[in-house]
Amino acid sequence: MNKIIFDWLTFSTKIHTLGGVIELLGLENVSFLEQNGRYGYKKSIFFSNISILYDGNDDMGICVDISGQGCRTFEHYSSSNWDSLFNVILSEYKDITISRLDVAYDEEENLLDINTICDDTANYRYVSKFRNHRVIYGTEGNSVEFGSRSSDIMLRIYDKKAEQESKGLEVNQHWVRVELQLRRERATAFISSYLSGQIIGLLFRGILRNYLRFVDLEECSRNTNCPMKKYWQIFLDSCNAISIWSKLEVDYTLYKLEKFVIDQAGNAIDTLVKIVGKEQFFKMLQDRESEPSLKYQKLLHQFQL
Repeated sequence: MNKIIFDWLTFSTKIHTLGGVIELLGLENVSFLEQNGRYGYKKSIFFSNISILYDGNDDMGICVDISGQGCRTFEHYSSSNWDSLFNVILSEYKDITISRLDVAYDEEENLLDINTICDDTANYRYVSKFRNHRVIYGTEGNSVEFGSRSSDIMLRIYDKKAEQESKGLEVNQHWVRVELQLRRERATAFISSYLSGQIIGLLFRGILRNYLRFVDLEECSRNTNCPMKKYWQIFLDSCNAISIWSKLEVDYTLYKLEKFVIDQAGNAIDTLVKIVGKEQFFKMLQDRESEPSLKYQKLLHQFQL
């Protein structure tokens, strides 16, 4: 099933306290972990790929950095939703600044072939407002990028199935991701149009059509007059009626692991430790015959362990 998702959001606020940001995100009922800061902030708190950074210079405010998996966490755990969050951000646009918004189209119906896209890009079979492109062939799947990571808009098309499989995850269906990375005014303008009632698929299609067309060079004398590649036209047409998808299942998280170990197995673990001692308990864990399931392996990978 093809779908469009919000897949990254970074914004900073100068009018919220740390508690106010947590409330804005609707995450009052989850357990954040204290961590070191980054981006010039001294401190941060973290919950399943959602970071809230604070204690920076006086003019920095508080920064919220929500990665792709963090977006799924927000959808799963928050008492709020994207529309409510975006409405607050836009209503306080002078004091809340969006620095990054990723919007991704997950194509799962074999409309796009990543190798064809890479080949057409490498051979300049396209017309684009982007000044440059990059074709990447790698073990984690082939991909193309248009624009730069620091610009107001960048487009990336990549083999999401191969990327997931390179991490040891099983993916049974075709999966190509077309991802727009929007910054600053472009991100704000996109959200404003979305909240005004425009279908997100049409917004997505409009940006793509404006910035990139794969074309048949053999059928024209000038690039600007070339007919669009059939596969690209079919893909653009598929965007027309797609709405935002917000019910994806969140991956197994550290929070879920903690809740299971402490709430469900805590009494059993405590009793066993008291009987055999901590040293013997950890030896029993190390000597166990069962291998960690995929969800635990994925969680270890997430924390680079």
